[in-house]
Amino acid sequence: MTETCAHIALGWSGGEVGRQAAQRLREAVTPGAARAALTAIDGFDATPLLRRVHAPTLVLHRQDIPWLPVAIAKDLTARICDAHLTVLAGESTAPYLGEVEAVARALDEFLAEGERDSRQDAPPARDAALVLGSRPQRPGVTGGYPGRLTEREVQVLRLVAGGLTNGEIADALGLSVRTVERHIGNLYGKISARGRANATAYALIHGLV
Repeated sequence: MTETCAHIALGWSGGEVGRQAAQRLREAVTPGAARAALTAIDGFDATPLLRRVHAPTLVLHRQDIPWLPVAIAKDLTARICDAHLTVLAGESTAPYLGEVEAVARALDEFLAEGERDSRQDAPPARDAALVLGSRPQRPGVTGGYPGRLTEREVQVLRLVAGGLTNGEIADALGLSVRTVERHIGNLYGKISARGRANATAYALIHGLV
C-alpha cells in the first residue's frame, strides 16, 4: 500500500523517488499509526478556518493530478482573502519533482510582487537611477539584446556594472535578493561570465552601459 500511496502522491513518473518515499514511510510509521492518521485526516475539515488567513498566500497546483482536480485549488484560493493561484504542468504533489524551475519562478514572482507592494512608496536608490537612466523597464522581454538576455537581466547587468551590491539592486528594482541572485546566475550563464568583473566587461563591450 505504501508503494501505491507514494506514487499516487508523487506522480507515477516519480519512479525511484516514489520507491524511496514509500520505504521511509514504512520505516517511520507503524501500520496502526498510518490508519489512525488517515482516519483523522478524513474527519478533519479546515475550510472554515481559511477566512481567518489574512497573509498573502500562494497556492501552487499541478494540473495533471488525477485524484486532485484544479477545481479544489480554485475553491481553496477563493476562500482566502489575499490568495493567488498558479497552476503548473505535471502530476506530482511534491514541488521538488517535475518542472522544478517553474515552481522556483512562481515562488520568485510571488515574493517579488510582495516586495514591490511593500516598497512602492519608497524612492529608487539614487545610484541605481543613474545607472538605469531613462531606459524602459519591461521584465522578461528580450528586445534583441546580445546573449539572448532579457530586459530584466540587462537591467540587473547594468546595475552590477555600476558597482551595486545584490541588496542595492533588489532595492532599486523592487525585487527580493534571492530573485536578483537568480537573475545574476542566469545572465552569467548566458554571457559565460565568471564574476562581476567579467560581467562588467561584457556590458561595456556590448554597449549595455
